Amino acid sequence: MIKKLKTKIIVVITVILFLVFAFQLITLNIINFQNKYQDGCRSAGLLAKKFNAFSSESGSQSSYPDFVAPEGYYAVLFDTTGSVRAIVSGGVTAATEQDLQKYITAVFAKEKKEGQVYDMFYALEESPLGNILVLTDNSGMRASTHRMLLLSFIAAIAAAGLSFALAWFIAGQIVAPVAKSFEKQKQFISDAGHELKTPLTVIGANADLLESEIGDNKWLGYIRSETSRMNGLVLNLLTLARMDNAEQKGLVATEFDLSKTIEEMAMVFESVAFENNLTMETDIDSGFSLKGNRDEIKQLASILLDNAVKHSEKGGKITVSLKHGKSKGKILFRVSNQGDPIPESEREKIFERFYRADESRTGSENRFGLGLAIAKSIAERHKGQISVSCNSGITAFTVQF
Repeated sequence: MIKKLKTKIIVVITVILFLVFAFQLITLNIINFQNKYQDGCRSAGLLAKKFNAFSSESGSQSSYPDFVAPEGYYAVLFDTTGSVRAIVSGGVTAATEQDLQKYITAVFAKEKKEGQVYDMFYALEESPLGNILVLTDNSGMRASTHRMLLLSFIAAIAAAGLSFALAWFIAGQIVAPVAKSFEKQKQFISDAGHELKTPLTVIGANADLLESEIGDNKWLGYIRSETSRMNGLVLNLLTLARMDNAEQKGLVATEFDLSKTIEEMAMVFESVAFENNLTMETDIDSGFSLKGNRDEIKQLASILLDNAVKHSEKGGKITVSLKHGKSKGKILFRVSNQGDPIPESEREKIFERFYRADESRTGSENRFGLGLAIAKSIAERHKGQISVSCNSGITAFTVQF
């Protein structure tokens, strides 16, 4: 449980920190792109204004000065009728006439006076002699943007590692007192369980001696009943404590026949079901094996079968099945019974320790809310999952191995 809690905390903190880093990196890339875009448009605009100023002063259509641009550029000068009267280029340029025509068409299809078309920044300037279109290469912006993205990717990987390291440290600090408290709780349950066994044994023995002297009566029946309940509670507490300790040490697993194990437990409870005016049907496929602790699986089956018997309606039916799961290699063990459905709000809580649903459902003595908690612990120790579903008056507990 502590490991799962720590894992969840690590995942949550890592994701939060990484998202913060990622948001900052994305923001920086957006700002960098916008700045480069604005610089490119501004450069094209300034170049267009220079051509406009020269054209207005000299009116010459044959020679233009070699304007300096950060990248290669084209200046396309139009006359008042919209025809091209001159094309001036500078820097490193390699556009063909088809490319220029494509750029010009794209620019005039836009409503903005400056911007980007394909791989060129553009600026359109009005002149007394006709419009002036300046196109500048944006390869510098692309290279800068790609470098920024590459650095951001490297920074993201580093941020992920840093986030995980911080999350690991923070989770350790958060979980430490919880783990300490949980260890004390487990030790208390184990110690209390062992301490209670002796007085309960003494009470039972004295009740037997007293019966031999005064005979049986209802008061001795009460003593025996409550002693039996307390013995059951102590046994469950010790079982949970044993499993908690075994969880830290790991499961000592051996290969065993799961199909035969489930069949044996179903046969044991068949007579119990008959005594309670219930019918039991089995649909157990043979050939299933499981690597784990056979005694614990028998206890898991016993808990689910006992739960089905206790909560079945009179004259109802209990079904036990062992089948292949939908996923390859998965095994589904299911115990279902006819009876009152479990409210949806309680279906997850019933696997918690000492949780009991409404007394109208439990309605039976010796119910401590520990059986399903033990079943869940056994399932998880065998790398399985346990769940409950209620449909059409049938409650089914399913364990997937």
